[in-house]
Amino acid sequence: MIHFKIVRPLHVFLLALVFSLASAHLALANEKLTQRDWMVTLVDTLGLSFGLPDEPQDPDYINLLFGTRSFRFEAETVYSPEEDEVSTMTFNNFGAFSGEGWLQGLNVPSDVHLRFVLPLAGTYQLYAAVRNGEHDFNIEQEQWHVKSEERFTRVNIGEVTLSAGPQEVLVTLAPGGAIDYIELLAPALKPIMPRAGWDPDEILQWEDIETTLLQVFDLAGMLPFQQAPEVFEVESGFSQEESNASVVDIAHFGSPSGGKWVRASSEKTELTIPIDLRQNGFYLVTLRIMGQPIRVSLNNHSTTFIQAEQYLEDYPLGVLYFYSGINNLQLSLPIGGGIDQITLMPIEHSEETVATLLGFTAGERNMTEQLFNHLTNLLAAFGDSR
Repeated sequence: MIHFKIVRPLHVFLLALVFSLASAHLALANEKLTQRDWMVTLVDTLGLSFGLPDEPQDPDYINLLFGTRSFRFEAETVYSPEEDEVSTMTFNNFGAFSGEGWLQGLNVPSDVHLRFVLPLAGTYQLYAAVRNGEHDFNIEQEQWHVKSEERFTRVNIGEVTLSAGPQEVLVTLAPGGAIDYIELLAPALKPIMPRAGWDPDEILQWEDIETTLLQVFDLAGMLPFQQAPEVFEVESGFSQEESNASVVDIAHFGSPSGGKWVRASSEKTELTIPIDLRQNGFYLVTLRIMGQPIRVSLNNHSTTFIQAEQYLEDYPLGVLYFYSGINNLQLSLPIGGGIDQITLMPIEHSEETVATLLGFTAGERNMTEQLFNHLTNLLAAFGDSR
């Protein structure tokens, strides 16, 4: 059995100290705080508010905490009509377009100022749908020169590191050129959310706070394991029609647990493996895999790259949060790579164990404005582990 524990004694001591101080200041009145209060506090205190629009709504906060970093900005929506000498078109003679239209430049080079708010910082891959000529892209003192076809095509511009907040991409279209959208893609961050997801109007419960704090500080690996793991044999229920991988019984790459395993053919292979769980919670994930590199994501989040050996071996993926019901584990296997088994070791996530780790007193507790402020100070002190 693989044991995966995070040892940060000073970190935990400070956590317990702050929470103990907070518990000592409990008042009797229940202020009826909602999940909205808590998610707004998380975003503001963790320094994520730079990625909010001027008038943020509940979905803006939820999206920040959910951690998705896949953003498409329609050119006809975010360009500057006062500066840019372009026209919005809606016909599809040059191929399909997204959004409500696309921008057509003049018969001379045309500047297009694309301004938008980027919700989350990171190193992104920049793409654009453009047509007809060679175009220049400028962002954050980086410059790229890209070619395009007569019809709209999605082109890879390059990699750029951006902070959250207002951004500007200056595009110089070739004479007669056009642009439909730009897209920024980066691996999603681990989500921060209560067990049942965010419901802004729901009364805030201690379970909501405890679950999200374990995610923020990445402390679930310090909780004890439950006894029985959940084991999933990948070849069971595998459909070869959905990928170019196949079920094999080759044994000289290591002994597969069930006698068979799934192996990629002569091409890179994308696999989506559904994992059906009875209850949500934190699990230590171990994959029996081979090949390198292997990209692994859970529900399009928590993307990790593993440099596995050229034989089947167990690799701990770390502690991840799963929902009850179907979770999708996505893998990108290299040529000849493969996967045999997925093992999920449940983490003890009872009120008593979590309360002990975080320095709370198990049992009934009232959430007050005073304690809420202490939690805010804690968040400000330690920040976001993601």
